[in-house]
Amino acid sequence: MTQLMHAEKGTNNFLIKLDTDEFIALADTFLTSLPRFILRGIGALCFRTRPPLIGPTGDRLRAYIDRLCARGVVHTTGLKEFFAQLPVTGQRYKAAFTACSIPQDQPVPRPARSLTSFMPLEFTPFKSFFHSSSFVSVDLGSHRGVSSRNEGVIPTALTIIHYRETSVDDTVERARQVLISHRYIAADDSIEQQCLKLRQLDSAGPIASDHKVRMYLFYLESKTRGETFDPIRLFQLNHFYKVSAQKQRHALVQDTLTQIDKLNPAELGASFRGLC
Repeated sequence: MTQLMHAEKGTNNFLIKLDTDEFIALADTFLTSLPRFILRGIGALCFRTRPPLIGPTGDRLRAYIDRLCARGVVHTTGLKEFFAQLPVTGQRYKAAFTACSIPQDQPVPRPARSLTSFMPLEFTPFKSFFHSSSFVSVDLGSHRGVSSRNEGVIPTALTIIHYRETSVDDTVERARQVLISHRYIAADDSIEQQCLKLRQLDSAGPIASDHKVRMYLFYLESKTRGETFDPIRLFQLNHFYKVSAQKQRHALVQDTLTQIDKLNPAELGASFRGLC
């Protein structure tokens, strides 16, 4: 990924590494009008893996910010203008918001075409992106990365619409494929062999994709014991999981795909050239 992005250096463009279950949009929320140093503080506060403020006060602040974010409106208008107005300082940028899909009980063959139920908009700055002139390197998930001025980040209203969980079957299979790609397990391992390897990894300390190790191991052990499988417990093992009684409906991706389907090849090429 770093090599591919280096091939685009000097193109006066922005480089964003997206997985195939991620799409970009913009969020309209009052938070985006705040000074950047305040946004950076809010981002650190809301980033659940390492919250700097713990206890009742931190919990209340995070809950308050979550409620404000949940009121945000997500749209895809003005994307070209949004990127044109971003300051080029050599620093990396953060997509400050995310909307994650709510998993279904049954398999979802084409999530981007059919799923519209999402968790409320969250302030979770987990995705970095770069201007091509200042890009140096990127990690696998583009959570961090390195830019030419590698101190501080620029928070933005860019939003990731993430089909992170679609169904139990899809989640388990994706976790298995990731663990195979890390060579934690082999595709032809028996269930017993997979459990043994993953237990050893789980007890060895932090590793890449450790949440997927826990998720897949929980699934295998439940299956081995013949227990009734609890999907909620599976999703709770993902460190990005968040309990919410609220839901939001987003049809942006479906609407965009429908528009693309209606374009003829010449119009499609012109549309992509316009975006670039």
